[in-house]
Amino acid sequence: MPSNQLADFLAALNDADDLRRVSVEVDPEYELAAAADAIARESADGGPAVLFENVRGSAIPVAANLLGANRRICRTLGCADFDDASGRLFSALMPEVPEGWAGALKLVPRISQLGGLPPRLVKTGACQQIVKLGSDVELSELPIPAIWPGETGPTMTAGQVHLLDAETGTRLVSRQRLQIVDERSLMIHWSPYDAAYHAFRACADAGQQTPIAIVLGGDPLLTYAADAPVPGGNDPLLLAGLLGGQSVDVVRGRTIELEVPAEAEIVIEGYLSPDDRCEQRGASASDLGYLTEYDSCPTVHVTAITHRANPVLPVIIPGRQPTEEHLYHKLTERLVLPLLRLLLPEVVDVNRPLSGGASRMLFVSINRRFSGQAQKVTDAVGSLDAFSAAKTIVVVDSNVDVQQEADVWAAVAANVAPERDIRIADRAGDYSDPAAALDGAAGRLCIDATRKFSSMTYPGTRRFVAAPAPDCLERLIARASELGLRQGEP
Repeated sequence: MPSNQLADFLAALNDADDLRRVSVEVDPEYELAAAADAIARESADGGPAVLFENVRGSAIPVAANLLGANRRICRTLGCADFDDASGRLFSALMPEVPEGWAGALKLVPRISQLGGLPPRLVKTGACQQIVKLGSDVELSELPIPAIWPGETGPTMTAGQVHLLDAETGTRLVSRQRLQIVDERSLMIHWSPYDAAYHAFRACADAGQQTPIAIVLGGDPLLTYAADAPVPGGNDPLLLAGLLGGQSVDVVRGRTIELEVPAEAEIVIEGYLSPDDRCEQRGASASDLGYLTEYDSCPTVHVTAITHRANPVLPVIIPGRQPTEEHLYHKLTERLVLPLLRLLLPEVVDVNRPLSGGASRMLFVSINRRFSGQAQKVTDAVGSLDAFSAAKTIVVVDSNVDVQQEADVWAAVAANVAPERDIRIADRAGDYSDPAAALDGAAGRLCIDATRKFSSMTYPGTRRFVAAPAPDCLERLIARASELGLRQGEP
C-alpha cells in the first residue's frame, strides 16, 4: 500500500522480508556505496532495500536501494505493475478520451485543475520536529556518502530541490546532485538545460535572492516525482498525489518562503545569492555511472536544517544498469505511453531498454500506413521531454515486440538499407552524456526498421517466407503428439 512517510515504507519492507538491515559500522567514504551496490546486485530482481544503521561519524541511519526493484515501486504505487499504474493515471486525467491531437494537447493544463489532490498546506510537520538555525547548522552531521572515486566530495543523490519560478509562481522540483562545500554551504550540479537553473538566473539578473529547499525522504514517490518530466506549469507534488492517491501535505519553511513536504525526513533551507558568479567546479557520477563535470555550480547558503526526531537519510547509488534511477526511467516510459498514443495514434508500444540506461535508446513500434511515417514518429517522440535524452531511436512495425531487444535488431538487420533508412537529427544537449561534445552540440541516430512498401525496395520477391503454409500448420497441430511436438509448438 502507498505510504506517505519513509518509516512506514521501511516497516512494510521489513515485514515483507525485502529490507536488509546492516548493523555493523560502515564508512560513508566509498564503503557504504560499494556495499549498497553489491547488495542490490545479489539477485537479478534488484535485491532488497538496505538500511545502514551505524554510519561512522553520524547518528543518522542511511537507506539505499529503496526503489531499486519493480516490486517496491509497485508497492509505493499500490498497483500490480507499471502498466496498471499507467492505466490508473490515464483514467484519472482523462475520464473521457478526447478526439485528435488538438484535444489531447488541451488535457495538459487540466492536470493542475484536478480537485482533492493538489498539495495541502498544514500547520505543523514531522520534518520540523528538530530545527537548527544559524551557528547550530552543521552539514557534517548528515551522513552524506562519498560514492565513487573521482567525485569532488560527498554527494547527495536523493535530494529533491524545491524553488519557485518568480515569474509564474510555479513550484519547481527536481532531483539534483549536491555536494558539501563547508558546514553551511552546498554546491548544486545543475545542468544549464534545467528549468530551475533558468529560474535562478532570472532572479539573479533581477538582483534577488532565490529561496531554495533540499528535501530528503518522505513518501518515496516524492523522489520519483522530482525526477519525472512533468509538463511545464504543473506541480510535481501533484503528480505524487495522483500516483499515490492522496494529497501531499506541505508545511511552510522556517527561514524561507517555500512550502516543503511535511512528512520529509530532513529539509535543508537556504538561498542562492544574486552575486554568485557560479565559479565552483564539481564532478559526480551520472545515472549511467560515468563521471560528469560541472564547471558553473551555484552555491546554496544554508539557513536552517530541520528534521524528524529520528531521521533516516535516503541515498541513490548511480552505476551500471539496472539501478534505482534506471527504474525511474522505465516507470516514466509506461506512464507516458497512453498520452503518447493520444498524440500519435499509430504508436503501439515503446521500450527504453536497460542496455541504454533506460534513457539513451528508444524502440517504438507503429502501425505504418504511409512512407515517411517513421521519420514523423522519431521527430515527434524525440521532441518530448520524457524521451529527449534518447541518442538512438529505432522504429519498427507493429508485429515486432519492442520489449524483446533481439527482435528489434533482427528487424534492423532485415529491413534497413543504411543509405535510405538511417539519418542523424539534431537534439538538445545532454550534460550527463559521456560521449557529448564539449560545445553542447548533440545528435540523434534515427533508424527506420519498418518493412518498406514495394515501390521503395529493390525489384523481386523479397519477402519473409520462413513460416509454414496455413494448411501445413493445421496438419502439424493435428499430428503434434505423433511427431513428438510439444503442445502449441508449431
